[in-house]
Amino acid sequence: MEQNSGFFIYRFYGKQKALGLGIYPDTSLENARRQAENARKQIVEGINSVDIRNKAKVFKELARQNKKRQN
Repeated sequence: MEQNSGFFIYRFYGKQKALGLGIYPDTSLENARRQAENARKQIVEGINSVDIRNKAKVFKELARQNKKRQN
């Protein structure tokens, strides 16, 4: 079975960005549409969805490292 990645392509302050929405069939069309709609709302508010996702990854990695150090 072929797997396709879904992306939400948008412009933020004149620069083109791409937000990955998931891989089909792991991510449903309904879920991908919901994520895209949330991203549209954030863009209107001046929030870059890609930056939020990247910061979340950094915090998750830092938490993992801190937990590893504590053990």
